[in-house]
Amino acid sequence: MKETRNDLSYEKIIQRLDEILEMLTKNELNLDQSMELYEEGAGLYRKAKEILKEKEDRAFEIVQELNNEPSITEQITLDEMEEDH
Repeated sequence: MKETRNDLSYEKIIQRLDEILEMLTKNELNLDQSMELYEEGAGLYRKAKEILKEKEDRAFEIVQELNNEPSITEQITLDEMEEDH
């Protein structure tokens, strides 16, 4: 079963882009075949950028979550304060 563009992993997209680049640089295709591959590559490129943006956003969220957590020394102080009450 052939994967659709939405099902492809980032790694498979990069692999397919490499294949397309290789085919286009061999100059063995006619103009219509070249344009078809170029269009496929452009779509894959957009999808790869979308995947990277999602991963970048998630990494940013994780960093923000970590920055909002109290440090070890702050946590010890908070724990001690709770024990005193």
